[in-house]
Amino acid sequence: MASEEAGTLELGDAEPSATIKQIKKLMERRELKEVRSELDKLLKREPQNRQALCLANELNRAQGKRQAALEIAKSLIRFYPDRPEGYVLTVQDLVALKNFDQAAIYLDRLRQDHADDINVLRTSRELEHVLGNRKAAFQIAEQLIAKRPHKAEGYLMAARDLSVMGDNERAKGFLRQSRLLLKEKADKDSRYIGTVIQVYGILGAAKILSPIPHNKPVTKSGEGGALSNRKFVFVSGTPRSGTTALGHLLNLSDDVAMFTELHGSKLPYNQASFRKSFIDVTLETHRRKKVNAETREKIKNATYIGDKRPALYSRLEHTLDLLKDETVVVYHVVRSLPEVCQSYQARADNPDDRTWSVRRDHKEAIYEFNRMCRYFVERGSGGIYPNHKIVFAPYKEVFTTFDLAMELFDFLELSDREALTEKVRVFIAKSSAIAAKERSVSSEIMASIEALGDLDAIRGYEELTGCRCL
Repeated sequence: MASEEAGTLELGDAEPSATIKQIKKLMERRELKEVRSELDKLLKREPQNRQALCLANELNRAQGKRQAALEIAKSLIRFYPDRPEGYVLTVQDLVALKNFDQAAIYLDRLRQDHADDINVLRTSRELEHVLGNRKAAFQIAEQLIAKRPHKAEGYLMAARDLSVMGDNERAKGFLRQSRLLLKEKADKDSRYIGTVIQVYGILGAAKILSPIPHNKPVTKSGEGGALSNRKFVFVSGTPRSGTTALGHLLNLSDDVAMFTELHGSKLPYNQASFRKSFIDVTLETHRRKKVNAETREKIKNATYIGDKRPALYSRLEHTLDLLKDETVVVYHVVRSLPEVCQSYQARADNPDDRTWSVRRDHKEAIYEFNRMCRYFVERGSGGIYPNHKIVFAPYKEVFTTFDLAMELFDFLELSDREALTEKVRVFIAKSSAIAAKERSVSSEIMASIEALGDLDAIRGYEELTGCRCL
């Protein structure tokens, strides 16, 4: 399921000052230290500057400091009790901190005086979505459409809500309208891409979406083109299925340069995705900058270069088409649905986990698992270019069995297999200890799987992969 956000806060202010414009430019370039410095100076002079306080809230969110963002949002309420911005930001921050009762209280206050404000409608829908009230969320999406029929936002929200409620035909109508509004921007809009995948399924989406990847062969230095004599390796799987761990395992080889979610989640790769100059630019603002910077140093000598990315399967068809003349190995991690659900829910319930949306609970895990299974069952085992391989890696076995872990490297035909032996043994010892601590799955999750899981598709996926998923 595509991650949903309440949208950028629309202040409707007069022309911002030169200082505010400068700070916004720094935010766009992700120069967060400079933003902090400039905001501190501005707020010292003007502690009640509304635009500066809104930017300070945005900065703290960008740095993962949601509690600090909440305090700033509440200060906006104190300074400007008759304006909606402070309440909107407070509700959003409380939802992110998983304090739903308090969020509902602030939202009720907000609705009393600003029921038709665009920011209030967005925030109201976000809370309904988090609470699982899809019908109410859809009704708010319709209000957004009525208020701004020239914007794609409401149509995309409505399409997602209808799809979850099982009304895909109506969802397609809203989706078509959003494309008309987005025009040529549609294939680069992550909200649109995610909604198409949700409504049409992965194979259906591959026929609709443009295969042009986000990382065009142009960089800051003006370089472009393909890497010569390089092979490609990717790790895919549902989120929380062990893709990060498998990426780390493959990176034990000096012949493999495996990045960690280097590029965007909804678009494919091509030959230019891993040019060093392009990576240098990408890493300037990447949230996994340190680990990917280490991988970058391996590019020069590595035989294989690639990326681990959950849900890569959503654009796998386009990736393979763009790399049809290259050697490509895709490892797809297969973890059981109950375990994936348990992992989703644990992160959604953790109040200290600022990087995982509360919206991504065990039900979202089931929807995503259904989509993945339908894709692989529809795709089947054929249609692979002769120089491509898709390898299904069973989650528990590959991280606890030395021989199976070593077999994964055999698909790459690497020259350093002997040097890997001790590294892999150490890795297996650590991952086996982690696997032994896994908790049992709750009865609530098992009931949700029975009610929401596409059991036919899941069983077909089990048969295709040879791995147990239920």
